[in-house]
Amino acid sequence: MRRSRLLRVSLAHGFALALFGLVSGPPGVARAQVPTEVAVYEDGQTTRRVRAAEAGREGLTLLDLRDDWAPRPFAASDGHTDGPSYRATFVALANGQLGSGPEAVRPLYDRHLELHGIPPALTLLRARLEDTERHRCRDAVDDTALQTMTGVQRPFEDVGRQRARRAENELLGARLERERVRTGAATLEALAADARYTKPVRRYLAERIRFDAVRAVQAHLRCERTLDGPADGLYAGVTQYALGLFQREHMLPSKGLLDEDTRAALLADSRELDFRAVLRVLRERTADAAALIEDGSAAGATDDGAQTVLGRHLEVSRMRADASRGPLPDAAPDLIGPATEAAARALGLTSPEAATRALPALMTAGVVAVKLPPPPPWHTPPMSLRAEIDRGDVYTAWPYGPDGKRKTWDVERRPVLTLYARGGDGGPERALIRWPTTIGGWQRERLKSGAIGRKYKESPVGPRVWRRLVVAPAWLPPPTTPPQELVREQPDGWVIDTETMGPGYASAYGLVMLVNEQEQRRRNGPPVYADQGVRVHGSVSYASIGRGESHGCHRLFNHLALRLGGFILAHHAHERTGTLPARYALRFRYRGMAFERVFTERGYEYLLDPPVPVEVLPGRVFRSLPRGAR
Repeated sequence: MRRSRLLRVSLAHGFALALFGLVSGPPGVARAQVPTEVAVYEDGQTTRRVRAAEAGREGLTLLDLRDDWAPRPFAASDGHTDGPSYRATFVALANGQLGSGPEAVRPLYDRHLELHGIPPALTLLRARLEDTERHRCRDAVDDTALQTMTGVQRPFEDVGRQRARRAENELLGARLERERVRTGAATLEALAADARYTKPVRRYLAERIRFDAVRAVQAHLRCERTLDGPADGLYAGVTQYALGLFQREHMLPSKGLLDEDTRAALLADSRELDFRAVLRVLRERTADAAALIEDGSAAGATDDGAQTVLGRHLEVSRMRADASRGPLPDAAPDLIGPATEAAARALGLTSPEAATRALPALMTAGVVAVKLPPPPPWHTPPMSLRAEIDRGDVYTAWPYGPDGKRKTWDVERRPVLTLYARGGDGGPERALIRWPTTIGGWQRERLKSGAIGRKYKESPVGPRVWRRLVVAPAWLPPPTTPPQELVREQPDGWVIDTETMGPGYASAYGLVMLVNEQEQRRRNGPPVYADQGVRVHGSVSYASIGRGESHGCHRLFNHLALRLGGFILAHHAHERTGTLPARYALRFRYRGMAFERVFTERGYEYLLDPPVPVEVLPGRVFRSLPRGAR
């Protein structure tokens, strides 16, 4: 029977059922790859060795620190030793092996993929920590203007205009300096006390700070070896791209904008930034190994002491809990942070200097055992899961003005996804996480007439189920997709945008997706499931997650989609369906050219049995835009 083959895994240190999840192999590796014995780490030292098969019974958790680690959804298992085929690509990208040919265009452009769900291998982080030349270079940068400037600096499109403004500002500065000498003023600020010079001095200083701040940014990026050429203060395409690399390297979803979060990172010690990356990598591996998802977001954990590891926030506030919503009743506290901190202290990863000393031995050890805080009572099997998607404030009115520009307004309640669990301990149901997500809106689509227009894409409400969990899913574009969204321009012409179609981290469905299906009960026979094309899935479009907009699907940051998928596989009964074949040929024309792509796979599937119930709440629906929409 199919049910006899279901994989049931629950977290409970000391129980044999939990041992299967932890000792069958660190998440992402096959059973045969687990060492027979592993080192036990406490306070940064190896205290003893233990048989891997006995670690769980002793209250220990196995952590895989090797460079071929991949999260639980990519793991192989007995009878399915191949696992998801994208696992090899995931590991290669994590090790900085970005590939070649058409499929490598996006990875070679992005280069740093942690923000897109693929954390770097520890070998790369060790090299960053040990790069003393880079650290000394960053230390020597004059950050005075960067510390002084405020607001968000956006790149200028016209470099010639920037040069003209810079020259004009330099001439103004020379004139004001002459006036300072003539009047005997000690400084330009003192000269500004004279009403005749107040406005020109303020204008000069404001412009100079902006150009000097960009020069400081460029100096830092030169130290990072991502920017060639002089630090000229011109904020244009090359500098914006190099700054985007820096942002992706340090988990900053800012897309080339010099905002407050980016300035704070540039002003931080480079060793500290590299250490935070080490802690983020450790966090994902610890959460995966201990089968945790509770991050404090459901408890409204947004204050300075919440969601931290060793007193550090590891990502910016907009990627943490939704500060506009209060705590949910019986919400789970942050468990991932304390578990990660316990692992960091056990492994001796307590500071940039300590991590630099500890990493070589840890990477040689590969798989290690550490003691983490005990699992919460609701992790007692059998665990029952359900999800709720609150659509928040829904505006269905046409959002474009007569000039074709989109109107903007403040949304009080953005869409969120909440996961609930009830454990076998008989305790209350717990809200485990509450993450920002997206709902449908006005999107471009090919209409029945063949023209390209905008159509409101709905996120249907009501009861649904998650029955299918797909890893590395491919997106098979429907016929209504505008052709310009299926291509990208390269120096030698237009090509099909294979990255968006996937499989891959930049796929429209990200690295993991759950299919929202409507369950229809029948009087006789098993239920049938209707797929309306709506998914909960990862995404590299982190800007759209911040805005809450999609074509109807509920998007998550890729690393959170992986956490969600891994948690469900650790605690919910499931069967591996394996690789899903596809017979789909995409053919279309664009600018007089014919394009074709044939799909043979559409991902690696796990079948959840029983399905996880999902309720999509209607939210607050408004048929017209609020007054004051801009």
